[in-house]
Amino acid sequence: FFNDTATTEIYTRGIVGSVRCVQETAITGEYIFMLDVSGSMSGRPLELAKNACMMFLKSLPPKSAFNVYLFETSFKTFFSASVDYNQENLTKALSDLENTQSGGGTHLLEPIRDCLLYTSPSPRDLSTSRMPSSA
Repeated sequence: FFNDTATTEIYTRGIVGSVRCVQETAITGEYIFMLDVSGSMSGRPLELAKNACMMFLKSLPPKSAFNVYLFETSFKTFFSASVDYNQENLTKALSDLENTQSGGGTHLLEPIRDCLLYTSPSPRDLSTSRMPSSA
């Protein structure tokens, strides 16, 4: 197989390098994260996905908006609509992400449909209402 420590270090360096590039040329807007939390993601795969999502959340440019979708058999969002990127919303998202567990099947169509239908029409226009989160 592979040397897990070496692979993780290279993978992390690659992500960190990419994040730096994104930060230097960041465009404010609306960022939507979709995280597979189905049963097949149980254990290490889910932990790696959560860690990557946390890193990207912490790296968003100022004056952005974001939301996080978790999907398995059903889906839910951390916020009923995209929210401003600020310390309060970031702290809530990181806490919710830390407490996320895996389970269920992998049903991706509904969260994608929801995301496409109900995200803000303009990247910084967060006044538009959207459908409440599914449980």
